[in-house]
Amino acid sequence: MKTIVLLICLLLLTCCKSYDFIGSKYVADNKEKVVSIEFINDTLCKINQKFLCDDLPDSYRNTSFKATYQVDKVNIKTYDENLNPKRFKADVLIINNLDCQNCEEYTLIPNYIASNCTDTELPDKRLKDKIKFGVIYNMLNDTLVLDDNRILFDNLKLKKQ
Repeated sequence: MKTIVLLICLLLLTCCKSYDFIGSKYVADNKEKVVSIEFINDTLCKINQKFLCDDLPDSYRNTSFKATYQVDKVNIKTYDENLNPKRFKADVLIINNLDCQNCEEYTLIPNYIASNCTDTELPDKRLKDKIKFGVIYNMLNDTLVLDDNRILFDNLKLKKQ
């Protein structure tokens, strides 16, 4: 009986993925910005977003805030190439900004495109109306997907340094 209980416990421990973020830093960049998440302890992290455009005021160019985090599992619904629904469980990181009271979900940097901070061309008028450039994410109860030791943040894949 003890052997069966031990085997079940061992099976549960090996099938459940755990994350040890404490003291680690995840970073990603593109031609417009650098994003990093530094994990301070088992519940606190620091999120940095740096835009690489020299023409922006420093208050927009460099933002940083502390946040709480926790790892959870959620059901995600996607569609395959034939538009058939698919469901799967994903590990996610739930982030909640501690430094922001009564904030919006994100802050748009004024005159981001006029300041030549992006060279992305959008030929379709409908896309221009929907896609926002110069977005600073305030991370108010946001969910980031954990994927193969990476953290998906906006269109970036943060990797452990």
